[in-house]
Amino acid sequence: MPNPSFFDAMEANGGMRFGPPNLPDAPGMSPQQYVQNLRLKAGYNNTWGTNIGAEYEPNTGTFKGNVDIPLGSHATGWKAGVSAYARPSFMGGPTDTGAMFTLGKKTLEQVDTADVLNRVSPSLRTLLENNPAAAEELRMQEFNRRNNFNQPGTDKFKFYGGFDTNTPGGPPNPQQFLRQNIQQGLGAPNE
Repeated sequence: MPNPSFFDAMEANGGMRFGPPNLPDAPGMSPQQYVQNLRLKAGYNNTWGTNIGAEYEPNTGTFKGNVDIPLGSHATGWKAGVSAYARPSFMGGPTDTGAMFTLGKKTLEQVDTADVLNRVSPSLRTLLENNPAAAEELRMQEFNRRNNFNQPGTDKFKFYGGFDTNTPGGPPNPQQFLRQNIQQGLGAPNE
């Protein structure tokens, strides 16, 4: 039996559900499989500037990752990193890969020992001048405070993991098909 067209009469027989007419095959109307694009994510970061993350999409086999770390002490502001991705080939196509290396210096507010000593009482100043290690510790505490390293209310470190999904839509329903294809061809206004 041939596939009825949109303009064929519709009948409702006993025990039959009444529904929209069968439309002829057309672009956008062929049956589509619902594919859920799952993306898995995990990582770690800390207050000193380390940031490690990874992302994987099982449907495509795509992997993305990044590592950013401070070079030497966090007080220097120097950071290095690498990010990379790989998307395997399907059906004999090319494998898509890439990587990027970074090197940079974060602008930090500097604090010197004289600034710290000028803000304390004269008796404490004398004590700190005689104990350089204590003066340096106080200077680093002020440096960390001004640059928001390891401060109350901030994350000292954090592990994370999760997922997200994106399910593309299936074939349009008959009203969407009419709006997208037939009405545009006839110049009728869209609702």
